[in-house]
Amino acid sequence: MYFDIKDLVEFYSDTSLGKRTASSLSKTLNHLFKSGKGEMILGYGFTTPLLKPYLEHFEKAVSLMPSLQGAINWPKSSNNVSILVNEAFWPVETESVDTVL
Repeated sequence: MYFDIKDLVEFYSDTSLGKRTASSLSKTLNHLFKSGKGEMILGYGFTTPLLKPYLEHFEKAVSLMPSLQGAINWPKSSNNVSILVNEAFWPVETESVDTVL
């Protein structure tokens, strides 16, 4: 089951629970991923709230969004790195990604 992209954006952007959830998850992930210099991080699903802090630390950050969920242009501050994908077919070469969320 997928939630609609508009509902996900609203939850993580406009609700205190969504903001706290993203913050808590980000703090946990920060302990796991200290450095990403020269590396690529990829998120699948609605991972933009979690990937945002890594835009500056990793060589490349990409968000794959399932077609049943929908997609948004992300990040708003620079070139789009989100891709609408079929959940069974990711446009990613074998061994080209260092970290997957």
